[in-house]
Amino acid sequence: MTPLCATQPAIAETELRHLQTPVTQMELVAIPDDSPWLYSALFQLRNLQRSGENHPGVGDLRVTDDTSMAVTRLLSNLAVKELPLPSLDVFSGGGVSIQWTMSSRELKFSIFPNQEIVYERYDGDELFDDGLLKNISAATQLMSWLPLKIYAAEGR
Repeated sequence: MTPLCATQPAIAETELRHLQTPVTQMELVAIPDDSPWLYSALFQLRNLQRSGENHPGVGDLRVTDDTSMAVTRLLSNLAVKELPLPSLDVFSGGGVSIQWTMSSRELKFSIFPNQEIVYERYDGDELFDDGLLKNISAATQLMSWLPLKIYAAEGR
């Protein structure tokens, strides 16, 4: 009988280095049991940051460390228990957009490398509201526009 480990491919050196990389303080905030969508969103962000490239004529699609930290901070501070998985995309200049769609409603945050955050809320194809996010805690209030279960940040 062949041992199971003999049939499994070896861990790639890059993956081994990834496993040895210390976690940041923001990653420690992620509690999958409390917010299961958060782990997936942070995984998407890490993939965007790793795969970004500068395409002449198209733009710089690399996610900066400052943008990554701002996205992590925003996602980790949303006081929402049940949330569908967001869609994360990079846009030219090193920014990241986060979008949730529920029924006909859509909420989108655009995080720029200077850590400015702009939100847009859509009802169907119509822009309902947009503006500059003044502070991270205001994001939970914007989320309440979607049909979600919101809970107090202190109760986490």
